[in-house]
Amino acid sequence: MSSLIPSSRTNHLQETIEVTLDTYLCSSFAGPARLIEAMRYAVLSPGKRLRGMLCLLIAEDLDSFKAAVPAACALEFLHTASLMIDDLPCMDDERERRGRPATHVAYGQDLAILAAFSLVSHAFGVISSIPSADPRALVHLTSLFSEALGANGLCAGQARDLALTSETASEDEYNCTIMQKTASLFILAVLCGAAFAKPALSEAEQEILKCFGAHVGLAYQAHDDALDDSDIARPKTLMRRAAAALSAATKSAKQLTRLPSLTAYLKTGWCQLDCRTGPKPRRALGHE
Repeated sequence: MSSLIPSSRTNHLQETIEVTLDTYLCSSFAGPARLIEAMRYAVLSPGKRLRGMLCLLIAEDLDSFKAAVPAACALEFLHTASLMIDDLPCMDDERERRGRPATHVAYGQDLAILAAFSLVSHAFGVISSIPSADPRALVHLTSLFSEALGANGLCAGQARDLALTSETASEDEYNCTIMQKTASLFILAVLCGAAFAKPALSEAEQEILKCFGAHVGLAYQAHDDALDDSDIARPKTLMRRAAAALSAATKSAKQLTRLPSLTAYLKTGWCQLDCRTGPKPRRALGHE
C-alpha cells in the first residue's frame, strides 16, 4: 500500500458518507417540516467528515466496509448534534458554523435544540438496525455511542470547557477536557471502524487503537485552538502539544499492522503540522 492516501480514495469515502447521510435524512419522519429542514441544514452543511472517514479507512483495512458505512453516518449525526448544542448562546455562543449561519441562527434556538436531540435519536436508530450485522456487535456499538455522548464523554467535556479558563488551565486540565469533548468522538470513530472485523481485533489491539484515536483527537483540538487564539505565544505552545500527540499516534499506528491506513492517514491533510511556523490558515485544517 502507498504511504499516502490517494485523494481519489478520500473523495470516494467522503462521497459515500454524504450520499448515505442524505438518504438517511430522506426517511419518512413524522415531525414538522421545519424540524426536518433544520436537521438536514445542520448535517448536510459542508464538512470534511474526518471522523466518519477515519472509521471507513479502518473498516476498509479490515474488509468490513459495508457494515461500517451506517456506523460512520451515525457518528456524523452525533458529531453534528454536538456542534449544534455547542454553538448555542448559553454554550460557546458561535453564530457561524462551517462557513454559514449556525443552526440556531438560521432556525432559532428552540428548533436547533430539538433538531440536535432528533439527530442523537436517529444515530442510535441507525446503529441498532445495521443490516446483516452480528447482534452482539450492535449491542457493543450502542454502548460505545452511549459512553462517548454522556457524562463520561461529550457532555462532560463541554461542562469542563465551560468552567475552564484557557489562559490559566494546566496542561492536565486542558488534556482532560479535550479527551472528553473532542477525543471521545475520534476514539468512537476508530472503534466503529473495527467493530465488524472478522477476525476481531484482540483486546490489546483495541487498546492501542483507542490510544491512537485519543492522541489524534488531542492533536486535532490543540491545532484548532491554536487557530482561534489571538495570543502571540500560546498558539506555538498548542502546536507543540498537537505535534507531540501526533507523534504518540504514529507510534500506536505502527503497532497495528492490520491497519496500514492509520500510518498513511497521519501523513496527509491537517496532520502535517509545522510547529516552527505556527498553525496553517483555518481553511487548511478541514474544520470539523
